[in-house]
Amino acid sequence: MTDDLQIRQLAKVLEDDETRETCALPTDLEATAGEQRALRHLLGKASREDPGPAFTAALMTRLPDMPGSWYRHLGSWLWAPRVMHLRWNLAAVGLVVVVVALAAIYLLRSAPESGPRSVTLVFVAPQAKTVAVAGDFNSWQPARQPMRDESGGGVWTTTLKLAPGRYEYMFVVNGEKWVADPLARVRRPDGFGRENAVIDL
Repeated sequence: MTDDLQIRQLAKVLEDDETRETCALPTDLEATAGEQRALRHLLGKASREDPGPAFTAALMTRLPDMPGSWYRHLGSWLWAPRVMHLRWNLAAVGLVVVVVALAAIYLLRSAPESGPRSVTLVFVAPQAKTVAVAGDFNSWQPARQPMRDESGGGVWTTTLKLAPGRYEYMFVVNGEKWVADPLARVRRPDGFGRENAVIDL
């Protein structure tokens, strides 16, 4: 009898009591069949009881944690509560005060002035009888800002009080000749073929 046939025959004997009585097993399988019958008999008598939720909870707490994904570990680390202890000493407080004071001084010095500034204009014209200044700051009216030759050597000066901004201007010599300031660093076309001097404050 082949091994497969013996196994099938043993399974049939174990499943069916009538087959056990009519079918004769070899001596070596008869002992195995007897052990299997006794085991089935014991299992049939065993009672099946529900262990209950307490047993399940206790068992779950003893199971090892399953490895999670990296972003779960990162999230738990980021949101975990922490206690931070700050210890300040006199040197640290002094350093903070010095840094804040230096930053305030720097900001105050670098901030642009919002009030009017004094600007002195100089024009050299020894032959001129009168010199005036006309520009954005006086509606281009030369009579509003005459210049003076204090030394009598033809050096005409005037001082303007101007708020921060950009202004264009020209000198008016003897009431009729309009001349751009030769000392001005910036000039712009005036739209009439000439150039205006520019003051940037």
